[in-house]
Amino acid sequence: MDGMTSTTRPRPSARPAFPARRRRLGDLARHPVVAASAVALVIAGAGAAAGTDAFRVFRAQQLETVEVRADDLVALPDLSGLGEVELAGDPRPREADDARAAGTETGLAVPTATVLPDGVTGTPAYQVAGPVGATVTLDAARAAEAGLPDLPAELDGAEFQVDAGPGVAQIWTSDTGLPRLVVGTARAPQLSADEADVAALRDYLLSLRGMPDGLVASLDGLDPSAGTLPLPVPEGLADSTTSDVGGVTATVLETPDRALAAVVWIEGGVVTLVAGAYSGDELLDIARGLE
Repeated sequence: MDGMTSTTRPRPSARPAFPARRRRLGDLARHPVVAASAVALVIAGAGAAAGTDAFRVFRAQQLETVEVRADDLVALPDLSGLGEVELAGDPRPREADDARAAGTETGLAVPTATVLPDGVTGTPAYQVAGPVGATVTLDAARAAEAGLPDLPAELDGAEFQVDAGPGVAQIWTSDTGLPRLVVGTARAPQLSADEADVAALRDYLLSLRGMPDGLVASLDGLDPSAGTLPLPVPEGLADSTTSDVGGVTATVLETPDRALAAVVWIEGGVVTLVAGAYSGDELLDIARGLE
């Protein structure tokens, strides 16, 4: 890639076969929630590296929320100068005729909702998207120009690939045309990179000035060896609990006024989400009734 000082590194596993689009890392990293999620994924991947092959470091198998304060998100270091992102695939949703067509296009088993809450009737609209991939290439020269601490020599030119999807969303709308209930399913995200590079990047990120102590402590307390994917949740925006859905531990997120909620879990490498303008209990009934 342009500006690279190392061109002999082996690349991570193959990306989705879609046209790639190159962007500066800053376009993504300036968003605090994206930055927090990226840090979480790298830290989890570093802990999960032991005992795996060198280029498939982390596969998400379960979720665990990490509560972060708004001022922690604002205080996150600016990671925009670390390198460049090459995006592959098209994340924009597109319509599918029905569940069968959506399943055929994505290769996913599309769940059927056998329990629907009051106000939700009829057949949902189906949308499909992905798969998508993002390859992040670190660049020591750009990091220095951005005023970041020196990037370790072994990380100059290192590549980190994140792949996710494809996915299917079933959407029931209200009389106003706004989404009332969403049932989504997608391939869980996966981080592929050299094991040593992930560990080195983790140490680098944790050494940066401004990295919130609370966020670091929460992430260090996770069990990445179990394939735990940290899910940053801004403090005060949602209450987080867990519940059982078909023998799998699901995360339940609910706004303090109980007007919106979501239930999400990972099973067999697939993420399933049930979300809408209902209480957590109502959405759990829907989740447990999926076939």
